[in-house]
Amino acid sequence: SSGINAEYGGLPVECEVLAQQLTILEHWALTEIAPNEFLDKAWVKDKERAPHICSIMQRCDKMSNMVASEVLAGETATGRAKTITRWITVAKLCRKHNNFASLLQIVAGLTFSAIQRLKFTWSLVTSEMKNELNQLKDVVSVSNRFKNMKAEIKRCDPPCVPYVGVYLADLISIEEGVQNLNSNGLINFAKMRMLAHTILEIRLYQQTHFEVEVIAEVIKHILVNCSNALSEDKIFERSYSLEPRSARPMSTESSTSSA
Repeated sequence: SSGINAEYGGLPVECEVLAQQLTILEHWALTEIAPNEFLDKAWVKDKERAPHICSIMQRCDKMSNMVASEVLAGETATGRAKTITRWITVAKLCRKHNNFASLLQIVAGLTFSAIQRLKFTWSLVTSEMKNELNQLKDVVSVSNRFKNMKAEIKRCDPPCVPYVGVYLADLISIEEGVQNLNSNGLINFAKMRMLAHTILEIRLYQQTHFEVEVIAEVIKHILVNCSNALSEDKIFERSYSLEPRSARPMSTESSTSSA
């Protein structure tokens, strides 16, 4: 299934190639983060001290919007179902490459309520593919501070692109839950060790690189599509215009012959 070809911004791109290039992009972004950006909740308190973390978190939202936008670009339910199937396949391949950042972004894009409500579209996605998506949703679930994703990251051999949000949640928990000074008024070295342990784990993934060929044309298309993605408001607008609340199956499917 990884050989599925798709028009991607006018470019025929295999799912495997798309997954690889997304992985390279996310790893580049990860390697740009300096260790001091992770200290003292800089990404919350003083964003200028954590520019690369903030940039990754913003792009995470944009990439999810891009996936949703591409689904909604389809004029017919058949076309939209094909796009959903393609993105589920790409998400599975990202997981295979230990790229949990893109995996989360894709799953988030496919599980937007504006995409989930497209009942005619989803009726044309196979139950096998829906089950695959449910499994991927479990991997990236935020429950228990990303417990499932953490377990999978720990099991995998680098290279790996973890979702940075996993570590930010842990760092906030340490910063807020453990005092800087111990009961004797001295520096709490146990807290410093906990912070260092978390940051060193990220450093390991920053320093282990993927042996994958960079395809500049595909990277460029991903970045262009990402910057041209619909806003959340427009995503909902488009969703309701394609499948209005009152729509009947026949009114949507009458145009599928042109897909």
